[in-house]
Amino acid sequence: MTLNPITVVEQVIDEYRSYLSTEFQARDPQLREALEAALVEAGFLAQEPFFQAHRPFKSGRRWRELGL
Repeated sequence: MTLNPITVVEQVIDEYRSYLSTEFQARDPQLREALEAALVEAGFLAQEPFFQAHRPFKSGRRWRELGL
């Protein structure tokens, strides 16, 4: 089974959002609305994953052959 990093990040963020919304329930309606708005704001809880493609390394001499 392979893990899709984007799906995993989304699941973790959703679970964290759910935890925060159930753990911290403000009595003040304005504060509660502000928290709910912040929790659905993109990038509030976590950054999007960063992926970078790179070329494979070129094969070369072995470590012992470098003469270091």
